[in-house]
Amino acid sequence: FQAGLAIGNHGVSSAFNDVVSMIADNDGDDLYLRHAGIVALEGIGGAERLANHSSKEARLSAVVALRRNRSPEVAVFLKDRDAEITREAARAIHDDLSIPEALPNLAAALERLDSSDAALSHRIINANLRLGGAGHAGRVARIATDKSVESALRIEAVESLSNWVEPPLLDRVDGRRREHGIRDEQSIARAVGPALNELLSSKDGKLLEKVVAAAIRLNVELMPDAMLALLENQQASTQLRMLALGNLNTASAIDYALSSDLIDLRVTAAGMLIESDPVQATRILGEQLASYGSTQQAQSALASLAQIASPEADKLIEDFAKGMESGDVPAELRLDVLEAAAKRGFRDVVSAFDSKRDSSDPIGAFVECLEGGDV
Repeated sequence: FQAGLAIGNHGVSSAFNDVVSMIADNDGDDLYLRHAGIVALEGIGGAERLANHSSKEARLSAVVALRRNRSPEVAVFLKDRDAEITREAARAIHDDLSIPEALPNLAAALERLDSSDAALSHRIINANLRLGGAGHAGRVARIATDKSVESALRIEAVESLSNWVEPPLLDRVDGRRREHGIRDEQSIARAVGPALNELLSSKDGKLLEKVVAAAIRLNVELMPDAMLALLENQQASTQLRMLALGNLNTASAIDYALSSDLIDLRVTAAGMLIESDPVQATRILGEQLASYGSTQQAQSALASLAQIASPEADKLIEDFAKGMESGDVPAELRLDVLEAAAKRGFRDVVSAFDSKRDSSDPIGAFVECLEGGDV
């Protein structure tokens, strides 16, 4: 153990073969010797020479040593015959501070995609997202359209595409903070538009939801006939029909939604009318607020009404807010009422609620947040 550490610390290159033999003979049984062997390979360097070694343990140790050196040569192990070693190489390239020079190698390793190996497959997809070019987006789009790939991985590919123009600050795989900046929307839309339209023929409802949501975020124009069919498909999920409505955003689609028996469609359509016909939007939202069927519907109606600067909309919010004092407003809607009232300038409603807070309660200042939400 001590000899291995010393060899690594002093970079004794002449001991390379002896270190490899020790690693292979140990075969991972003694974790202390495994660590010493990795430290020795790290210090000596050149661990990529073990890419074709017969010992799996030697190759695995080489990957870890190369990772510790942040060496791009670790990419050679992406082609290893053993899935565990390939997965470890992907982690070495992708995770933590990463090895940026090897990220293109990981992004191109599509032949190693395996629906049963999420750790590897998600890193391959995410490597393309991090590189961020239109070509990389097209590559991920091809994964999404590949019917031989399982649904979960195709959905992951589409979700990644939806984040392409403005990737999240926290990495989708390992949660590390990474700043990418905003990318060119038009080139990305051109690269993935055909694939997203091709996916509209899928019978997978969850995949379709992600496709339409991605198209909206990327400003991709989907085939209107296909979108209309989804909107009018009463067997489709409510979420999918609402997304189809948002993608269409036409007067005829809004009219159809307003006449629908599905209240969520009517509320969504009314929200879309705010700019073009605020009077009609106010009337519809008022009706929904008077007889809402779920907390989410009332929340949506309140949020939409708060965007309409008119006496009629203000009256609806004010009348609903009066129920705060009498206790008629359910606890799960208090936060939404307070936010709508504050946005429209009804400070008396907010002040009246604040005056009744229990100052002795540590969470008294946040009591309206305890119930409701969107999950």
